[in-house]
Amino acid sequence: LLDELTQPVPYAEITEVEERVIGVARRVDPALVVRAMGSYRRGEETSGDVDLLVWREAAASDGARDDAGSGSDEEPAAEADEVVLRRLVPALHADGLLTHDLRANRTARAKGTALYHGVLRIDPSRPHRRVDIKTTRAEYLPFAMMFFSGTTDFNRTIGRAANAKGYTLSCHGLRRRSVNAAGEARDAGP
Repeated sequence: LLDELTQPVPYAEITEVEERVIGVARRVDPALVVRAMGSYRRGEETSGDVDLLVWREAAASDGARDDAGSGSDEEPAAEADEVVLRRLVPALHADGLLTHDLRANRTARAKGTALYHGVLRIDPSRPHRRVDIKTTRAEYLPFAMMFFSGTTDFNRTIGRAANAKGYTLSCHGLRRRSVNAAGEARDAGP
């Protein structure tokens, strides 16, 4: 398996994965949007893994519903993205695309995003591939797309440029920084 996971993933194969995940995602929730990111979005011929960004269309994310029967018609926005993975990941396993989970808890929530790390295989004749699936809210989409498709060097450089001008920049947005009485920089919000 390790040998397969270290092989470069061709651009065309990522396209196949994206199309298949889109089909499964639409069965889970017709408002879900899935896009391949990373090296694929930069147009590189190969990638080290498959990076997918998932979000609900803006109108749908405003009234997100929890099908788990929690008794509430609306779920808090910070939990909406975790629900996406709670439903999408099992559906991708049932479809046969996902073969291994690399995180026991499947998600790591922070500011309305969730991240899944796993292994997929299009069919038994093809190699296994690493996959990262990140969810975001529609309001963070431009920032999430920039960070999830930028190189590490690009993200560090643009983050340092923002810091030099008194801002913090992340996949959640651009915010002014403030300095507390001890001289420590803090996020001051939008």
